[in-house]
Amino acid sequence: MGVVLEVRSGPEAGQKVRLDPGKPVRVGRKPPADCVLPRDRMLSGLHFEILWDGQVCKVRDLDSANGTQVGR
Repeated sequence: MGVVLEVRSGPEAGQKVRLDPGKPVRVGRKPPADCVLPRDRMLSGLHFEILWDGQVCKVRDLDSANGTQVGR
């Protein structure tokens, strides 16, 4: 089973990134983010990261200006 991160709304809707076990994916508005969403003004340059260990996904805020919420 794999995990895919999909942007569901906003200017980058439809963009998808596959998560590999043990490899964090950093999301933000500009490099060095792995998933760059340049038109989303609510994101910091490096906003959050997702880590999938093969069973569980964990989200960690990267000291973003607006914070990171899950399940809203």
